[in-house]
Amino acid sequence: MQWPFQFGCYTLRPVSYEMAFCHPPLSLRSTAINSFSGSAEGNPSYVLDLASDPSQRLLAVAGSEFDISLYDRASLKRLGTLGAPTAHSDRVNEVTFRPGSTTLYSASSDGTINGWDCRAVTAGLGGGGSSGVSSAPSLSLKCGKDEVWSVSAGEGDLVAAGTQTAVVIWDVRSANKALCRWEVHTDAVSQVPFSSPLFLPPSVNDF
Repeated sequence: MQWPFQFGCYTLRPVSYEMAFCHPPLSLRSTAINSFSGSAEGNPSYVLDLASDPSQRLLAVAGSEFDISLYDRASLKRLGTLGAPTAHSDRVNEVTFRPGSTTLYSASSDGTINGWDCRAVTAGLGGGGSSGVSSAPSLSLKCGKDEVWSVSAGEGDLVAAGTQTAVVIWDVRSANKALCRWEVHTDAVSQVPFSSPLFLPPSVNDF
């Protein structure tokens, strides 16, 4: 092999392993930086995932201390923390809002998906109060001992989850039992997207 090595429109250089694209380089115009303090004093929490509600007013942030905090998206003022004392008993892997709704779903390595009713929080935005922050989930979907890596909600009553090897579907109107469970993968199912009104094939880490 002769250097620099040309592969299509890419150029591989041995010193910096740089890839030079055939189009002009992209530049970053602006950057917004904000820090989120941890739930324990002096112990900063990593942000593992975040989601905005459909009205773009509320921001849910999953932290590394098994916590979910709610923020006013416009001001990034913290409104409160879901759960008492934490939203889950293990890592929160994904949070998502149901389309057209203020219901938040959180997927955790503790084997559960919790649903949180955030209507009171959204209604109180701008009023300075955070009394609507939920201390307990409005529903809890259980996947047994399986870690839940991903969650997605359709526009109706269906919720999908990806576990270590399976895709699980619930109807939240009868949350005590899953509608179906497909053991279809050999590794964690990292995404289970809905594309209204259909459920799309999941993204996995089988490789």
